[in-house]
Amino acid sequence: MKKKFRITCTHNPQDFFNGQEPAELSKTYITDNLELDTSREIHDGYQVIVSEAEKDEE
Repeated sequence: MKKKFRITCTHNPQDFFNGQEPAELSKTYITDNLELDTSREIHDGYQVIVSEAEKDEE
């Protein structure tokens, strides 16, 4: 069974964590292909925050 990760993509992580990043400028999704998805998001100009997905998110 592959491990699942939650990827949060944002342009400014500090604003994201402070709740100041507008929702339309960030996105969050679950993936099992961490390397491919994070590489694509970084290439598209995002900074990526990765955490392990909870069982109920899978």
